[in-house]
Amino acid sequence: MTDEVQADTVEPTPPADDPQGKVFGEDYVKELRSEAAEWRKKVRDMEKQLQTVTSEQEQAKQKELAEQGKYKELFDEATKQVADLEPLKGKVERYEGALVKLLEAQRQTVPEGIRALLDKLDPVDQLEWLAENARQPEPDKPAKLQPFSPAGGEPQKLSDKQILDGLYRDMGQGSGLFG
Repeated sequence: MTDEVQADTVEPTPPADDPQGKVFGEDYVKELRSEAAEWRKKVRDMEKQLQTVTSEQEQAKQKELAEQGKYKELFDEATKQVADLEPLKGKVERYEGALVKLLEAQRQTVPEGIRALLDKLDPVDQLEWLAENARQPEPDKPAKLQPFSPAGGEPQKLSDKQILDGLYRDMGQGSGLFG
């Protein structure tokens, strides 16, 4: 190495302009040079250790950033999912409003005591219960047809026979069955 100077190759000579003419002994110079070499070695060792520690810290930092990168990916993925779900929010609110209206209409057909029990259920469970327990027309009594007025006014009061005759007439079959 160029920094290290071997003690036996250089002989100390006093400078010509040295007024005191002091000359150091060969042993003393060798001792100083070896001590300086030891210090240089220690400095180099410390520099290597510093580089090792620094590189270990860099590696740890890179590993940490890599882990954070995974969290960032997860965060980005979750953000994308939220953005995809955002348009559905309005749709869900609209369906919920329709569900509540349907539920209120069906709740009017049940007695007050049952409504109090239904209040303890969530709306979906209430609708399921109402669907399962809806009043069915009795088999021995046919369902009455409701008159319809296309003009939107008050419908005429017609008997079942008159309603069926009108339906058969509209279908072109006549009312021979009841006549």
